[in-house]
Amino acid sequence: MRKATLTKVKYISLVILAGMIGVNIVFIFYAQETPAQVSASPYTGSVIYIQPLGDVESGKLDVVEGILRDNFKNRIQILPPQKLLRSHQVRSRDQYDASELMDWAKTRIPGDAFRYIALLDEDIFSGRYNFIFGQAQLPGKVSVISLARFAETGRDLQPPEKNLFTRRLTGLVLHELGHTFGLAHCHNAKCVMRFANSMIELDNQSIHYCPECLERLRWVGVLDIFTGDGDAVTYLQAGPLTGEPNGRTIR
Repeated sequence: MRKATLTKVKYISLVILAGMIGVNIVFIFYAQETPAQVSASPYTGSVIYIQPLGDVESGKLDVVEGILRDNFKNRIQILPPQKLLRSHQVRSRDQYDASELMDWAKTRIPGDAFRYIALLDEDIFSGRYNFIFGQAQLPGKVSVISLARFAETGRDLQPPEKNLFTRRLTGLVLHELGHTFGLAHCHNAKCVMRFANSMIELDNQSIHYCPECLERLRWVGVLDIFTGDGDAVTYLQAGPLTGEPNGRTIR
């Protein structure tokens, strides 16, 4: 009788142990397959991060940092450089795929990031476009910006080349970050959100948000992040229009 009871106890113990192991296995797989949840709002965080990819000259990084400091109240931080991945390069084109870089960048965003700018000095393309200057989430936190067509690589910038480089980059940074704030391309010829498909068009583009785009920025509640004397908000006092952001990715 005692032997039968002991056997029964052992059997029940084994069943319980097996059940506990099974629960642990389920939990482990669930933890591995469920990524950490990131806030869905593109307007959280406090720091604008610059992530250099590959070799980006310190002088060019200084220009990017200066543009951000002049136009935004957020803290700006340059992260340590990351290697460009071969899997993101299309060798037959000698270009990097901006969409692949975007996907990579989305997995690297620090928890306190307001914006995360992946910056590289290599040529990039996306989809049907032979090349692009940059790409961004609309709206979102991530953008990719290429310096490759703005100035010769491998040497320090000197005036007047540096002035032209700064002017071009100011327009591009404000354009791509405008997308992250929910701004689509603008038809106003005097707006930084106007689409530029060539260097000539980029050089003819304004480096200010037009009154209508500023009103849209006010509508989504981000206008107070801009400094009052930066290039972005020259037309701050202009008239009203409403707009609504969406979730697309745009060039």
